[in-house]
Amino acid sequence: MHLKVHLFGAFQVFIDGKALALPASAVARSLLAYLFTYRNQPHLRDHLVGIFWSDTPEDQGRRRLSQAIWQVRRVFPSPEILILEEDRVQVNPTWDTWTDAGDFQRLADTPPEGGVDPVGWINSHTGLYRGEFLAGFYDNWALPVREQMRNLYLAAQAQLLTIHKRRGAHGLALPVARSLVREDPWNEENHREVMRLCHLLGQTGEALRQYEQCLHTLAEELGVEPSPETRALATEIGLQQASAEPPLVPTPARANTLPALERPDRLPLVGRKAELEEIVRRLEQAGRGEGGMVIVYGEAGIGKTRLMHELIRNAQWRGIPASWGRCYELTGPPSYQPLVEVLRHNLELLKSGILETLWQTEISRLLPELDTGKALPLLKPEEEQHRMLEAITRAFSALAGAGPLLVILEDAHWMDASSLAAIRYLLPRLPDMAILLVITARSEELIGEQAAAMAALESTRQPFRLELARLDLEASGRLIQHALNLGRPPTRFSSRLHAETEGNPFFLTETLRALAEEGLLFRDEHGAWSTQWDDSTEDYTELPLPGGVVQSIERRLERLPGAMQEP
Repeated sequence: MHLKVHLFGAFQVFIDGKALALPASAVARSLLAYLFTYRNQPHLRDHLVGIFWSDTPEDQGRRRLSQAIWQVRRVFPSPEILILEEDRVQVNPTWDTWTDAGDFQRLADTPPEGGVDPVGWINSHTGLYRGEFLAGFYDNWALPVREQMRNLYLAAQAQLLTIHKRRGAHGLALPVARSLVREDPWNEENHREVMRLCHLLGQTGEALRQYEQCLHTLAEELGVEPSPETRALATEIGLQQASAEPPLVPTPARANTLPALERPDRLPLVGRKAELEEIVRRLEQAGRGEGGMVIVYGEAGIGKTRLMHELIRNAQWRGIPASWGRCYELTGPPSYQPLVEVLRHNLELLKSGILETLWQTEISRLLPELDTGKALPLLKPEEEQHRMLEAITRAFSALAGAGPLLVILEDAHWMDASSLAAIRYLLPRLPDMAILLVITARSEELIGEQAAAMAALESTRQPFRLELARLDLEASGRLIQHALNLGRPPTRFSSRLHAETEGNPFFLTETLRALAEEGLLFRDEHGAWSTQWDDSTEDYTELPLPGGVVQSIERRLERLPGAMQEP
């Protein structure tokens, strides 16, 4: 005789495939559900009385327990469904019994082993969850179990969502995100996930309708408005939609302040869609265990750092952590400087034992925090260098084994020779690691050994080369539009600034800032940004550029640390 028990959704019991009529009384049904939920252990009668009849005298509670047990036993073909002792009650452990909640808990407690497809495992796990635990039951014992099961389901779905996003399977990720919204509609992050995925899939209207759903849910059920992050996402999607801005998408306020240029990295990324999509595609490949390298070239101020910040946002959304290593303009930079920064960022993981003792001991020469207390034999200088290069490679391989990783090494035109050698040594093994290594460099400053090393990397045909060009007139206009919080790009004004800055994003934003500081760009009585030539000019040739504006930019540049002189 085979028992199949559904505890998710409606409580149902099947015997050899035939549905069983449950006990008539609610308390007997609840008792039966409780015994099936905890079927692998006996239960003291006093404990059961305390759960189901806590507000009645003890002797009366025991009589009611006996009545409920009688009701349970009589609906089964054999009364041996329960093992009854003087002080204990238990579902008969010799019966062939399966429960969906028990299987669900077992799968949650035993993550898949290596080689098992995590997507299939999670789908088999969450497929058991047909609805909330014992829907319609409001007994005190059932409520915490319901919340526990719900949290396990949400965690599994979130894990599945992350896997799909890492793999770039946005079409598979969207229904998972929608299921999270259905199960937890008050969590704004779930709504944002649906919005982002719809937008990535070209379903911009659906993305904005999801925002409207979020807006109504929060207003009607919690009496609150969406967070600034959710409103900003809706605004960004709305601005990128070709048609007119739909209702309920928040429009930015026109505050009487200077342009929002103190943090240009917070402005929307413009003119780099194709470049970002290409790097993200390779990031998703790394998420599937197919690593690689991208080298991003561009002049100072062209927006390499800004692109990297946007890449990190995309990586974090996919559940891929990012580590950043920077090179510095020093007479003699420390050996392996940017790589040490990356490894130090992952220090706790390296301390967890993922690295063999030999390689951890060697790496501790760069990271004393990893000291194993052991000493390695001395080798010839060239052998010592080879051992260090192998240790660095093993360390990155170990980090990749713990999960996909984005590594950004910035300003390679200042990179030390040791780091360049380590990257060259690491390169052949990258395709088998879940790592995307992105290197940025100013093409005009690549000279000497750095230029030779980068050329050697590219000669292997493994790295993907990306050259950032200056913004065209249309992209410059959109950047000015966002910087000044305008409804549309100011065509003539943009043309004038684009001609002067030649589309360099940093000089474009700094020029706007300087114009405002010089009083040449101001807000009129309606709060709109204006100049004194708006009504009389055809091409803004009267605007005094470069002159004092350039001097203002130069003064500002002199006050900035070197690392901040590029957006």
